[in-house]
Amino acid sequence: MAENLIAFKNKKIGVIPLSYYIDWTGLEDFRAYHFDAEGIPRVDYGSKLGLQYNAITTAQYGLFQLKEWEKEKQTDRLNSAFSCGEWLMQNIREWRPSIKAWVYDFGLVFYGHSGAWISAMAQGEAISLLIRLYQLQPRQEFLNTAKEAFAAFLYNVEDGGVCSYLKNGDVVFEEYATSAEVHVLNGHIFALFGVHDYAAFFGDKAATELEQRGVATLVGNWKHWDTGYWCRYDLFAKKRLASTMYQELHVRQMRALAELYAADEFFRLADRWQGMLKNPVNRVRWFLHKVFEKLTIRNQAF
Repeated sequence: MAENLIAFKNKKIGVIPLSYYIDWTGLEDFRAYHFDAEGIPRVDYGSKLGLQYNAITTAQYGLFQLKEWEKEKQTDRLNSAFSCGEWLMQNIREWRPSIKAWVYDFGLVFYGHSGAWISAMAQGEAISLLIRLYQLQPRQEFLNTAKEAFAAFLYNVEDGGVCSYLKNGDVVFEEYATSAEVHVLNGHIFALFGVHDYAAFFGDKAATELEQRGVATLVGNWKHWDTGYWCRYDLFAKKRLASTMYQELHVRQMRALAELYAADEFFRLADRWQGMLKNPVNRVRWFLHKVFEKLTIRNQAF
């Protein structure tokens, strides 16, 4: 199935579009973050952890700034994107033998994980940013770091990588690469964009095969994340529904995939999930479910 979907609009190896696939307008307000002296965003995790750097946030902010620069040509936006790339190059570190990553040195209470962890989403989005920065400023360090980041996709979670599997054997790129096997939908897709960019830029066979498998997971298993009236955020046992923001993000991701792979299946899913978001009855059902969620897990956070 996936082989029939892979139809890159830009088939020239070594070139990817500077403008990223997702428009964050109305989804992410980067102004809400705390920025350090170098302009790198930090996330406030509350009284226990305080302000923390987050590779996902840094990579997304860099991609956002690059997308805005391409529209406006404002130098400060371009400089900001490069600052994010510099931070990523400086902060990738050894995680396991043969694997380097941006390591999160705090637990995930909600998912029952107490140790450090890494993220396919962080690895993938960083790859997407670093390759784009290289196309603007051909510094080998950008590509070296992207190659280091991709190695995590070649290993299963239990071996220190970011790949886990559904019961049918289809691969999932784990946003939270822990033994919990959370299977976050948006995290898988963001990671898939990074694998795609790596495969398209380097012409890498292993990345291309992994990309095809990642696409096949979505084509063959989307119903796992579809309740019939709303999307699930993940496949964890607590069965959380996506927030309205994440529902909209899923829609935008599906439209981006549809454009990237010329796939009607993804257009249909985008329309289906957009319809759920606009349906007032579905929104009431979503609200009641979220109230129930908060009552049952209000003392847990991640």
